[in-house]
Amino acid sequence: MKQHLDSSALFHLAMMNEDWLNTYRFSITLKNKVEPAKLQQCVDALLSKYPMICCKIKHNFFHHYTEPLTNLTIQEDKQPLLRSVNYPNIHNQAITILYDEKTIILEAFHAITDGYGATTFLKELLHLYTVDTLDTQTTQPKISFTYDSFQQHKHHSKTRKVYTNEQGKFFKFHKRDNQHPILATTLEMDVQQIKQVAKQYQCGINDLIITLFYRAILNAYDTQKKTISIQIPVNLRNYFPSDSLLNFTLCFITKLQHTYKNLSLPEMIQHIQTQTKQFNTKEYFEKEITKVTKPQSNAFIKYFPLKMKTSFVKYYYLLAKEPSCLTITNLGKMDFLDKRTNEQIEHMDVILSPRYHTPYNCGVISINDILHINITHDQNDKLIEEIKKQFMELGISTNCYRY
Repeated sequence: MKQHLDSSALFHLAMMNEDWLNTYRFSITLKNKVEPAKLQQCVDALLSKYPMICCKIKHNFFHHYTEPLTNLTIQEDKQPLLRSVNYPNIHNQAITILYDEKTIILEAFHAITDGYGATTFLKELLHLYTVDTLDTQTTQPKISFTYDSFQQHKHHSKTRKVYTNEQGKFFKFHKRDNQHPILATTLEMDVQQIKQVAKQYQCGINDLIITLFYRAILNAYDTQKKTISIQIPVNLRNYFPSDSLLNFTLCFITKLQHTYKNLSLPEMIQHIQTQTKQFNTKEYFEKEITKVTKPQSNAFIKYFPLKMKTSFVKYYYLLAKEPSCLTITNLGKMDFLDKRTNEQIEHMDVILSPRYHTPYNCGVISINDILHINITHDQNDKLIEEIKKQFMELGISTNCYRY
């Protein structure tokens, strides 16, 4: 069964090459050792229910599409970080399920699903694995999981409000060296402790984390009087009804001009909060959805040869010069389908592939009052050391692990 991808997937497919693929890695570390045979049985049980996730990428003259996998064999986690799904192997499978001694891992190509889709699949997989039940009904596919939410909610916003993108020079990290392996560092902290600090500054945990990253960049790098910009993904299901597991995420951009370098922490938090409140709204994302869907809705463009469409998307992205230097993806608190599952989990991680040009990226996730900030990077760990310092100065205890 062929399944067309969502409207945003074309970007991930257009930008991929032998050196870069937009992937992510979810890992769940359990209290007990993983049983591979049992895990494989659970994966097999879900294969037909999630054909849009357990899939491979194919294409014809006009479109990319997915085909469901007939089998998905779990693998021991022996490959380099974020390399089990790679180009051009996505044409064989765009997802892998890995395991280590106590860890179950999902690595996937972002074109097939977003964090919501991946965690929906993982929640059911972990439920089957930990509760030790295999309900035959779980294998029944739900077609409603596979529609394009962007197309469903496309419409021109009625508001006349104009959102402008600031022009100017933006700070960039050093270029990523494709010859070096992808590294990741995890900062572990207590949710209640960081929540208490955020409360003192009258902000949410996410605004506090974003602000501390800005301060770390300002302290660790000579920004040469350039504006720093951090990108924040948002699950659009928070604003628009959708049960589809295809991608339904877009981003807004926060910025900090170099003239704001000497702001106090409360002032900087307030500056970030103002931007978050302005852009993280249904009104803003109505316009952004229209931008994504309008070109692909055009009957003429729809039947452009695929090679021409992907070339145009890549050229436009490179010409537009992405302003942000980092993405911070906060998946929030994970709650599984059954308390017994939560009780068997030590912690969770989400690691994002490096950005297209730079080695840094960041994923945040928490479970059982343990929060993990996972920073993708290269051998240069200057940013890591500075962000650790920022948390320590606020009295937030931080344990550090290197992948």
